[in-house]
Amino acid sequence: MFGQKEVIVVSQRFHNERAIYLGEHFGMTVYGYNAKNVAKMGGFKTKVRERFARMKVFWGILFGIDSNFLGKPVKIG
Repeated sequence: MFGQKEVIVVSQRFHNERAIYLGEHFGMTVYGYNAKNVAKMGGFKTKVRERFARMKVFWGILFGIDSNFLGKPVKIG
């Protein structure tokens, strides 16, 4: 995506878990630093959304579906 083999992701834990999984799946070294979690009601909505997001990740990998949002590759460095 950005021509990197090693990246740092700063986000909430649930997102870092998915980002690390995807990065390692594509041969990258990914470090995740967890930010503070969201409030209770927002947290519930986020957990529900994350369940579907994780299923979509596995579905995409299983069937070789690329992300719709990557755009043109941008090389950094």
